Amino acid sequence: MITSRSRSRTITAAGTARPPRNAFGGWVSGNANTGLRNQAYGGTFSGTYGSLGKNGFENDHDAGTVWCQALLDVNEVLGNRVDAARGDELGWQIVFDSLRLLHPGPEGPTFLHARDAVLSVLDRIDAARLTGDQDDLKRGVWKAFAKRGMGPAAVSGSAGFTKIKEDRGGA
Repeated sequence: MITSRSRSRTITAAGTARPPRNAFGGWVSGNANTGLRNQAYGGTFSGTYGSLGKNGFENDHDAGTVWCQALLDVNEVLGNRVDAARGDELGWQIVFDSLRLLHPGPEGPTFLHARDAVLSVLDRIDAARLTGDQDDLKRGVWKAFAKRGMGPAAVSGSAGFTKIKEDRGGA
């Protein structure tokens, strides 16, 4: 992930938009389109919460790509409402701070626990670090999670890939 942060800083410094997709490990894998993943991150990424345990998202590593894309979507929201460099920094801080709120054990954490932890940290951020309406920012973050099937009505029966019900509705 560190490459994502440095990539965004480089792009921001150059004054250009974020790339439409991000192929992690393209050079190492010899595949510039998808890199080490089944799909490149970005606008064409098709994985959602409801995809977990299904075609292309059966194992933990592939499931992690859905979570990573959700976090990239959240960072995009933050970058659009703050600015790209500060948005990335804020996104990283939110994710790291949210890790303290997750509980270990056989029944967790789930993607939804992690989503709720991110939203909880966002609620606690000093308003001085944000630009614009904080409620609007939170709605944008909810929409980013909903885009990946982790909207407010999403359900998870366990930390595994069973009994998942995705929700693409907003908050």
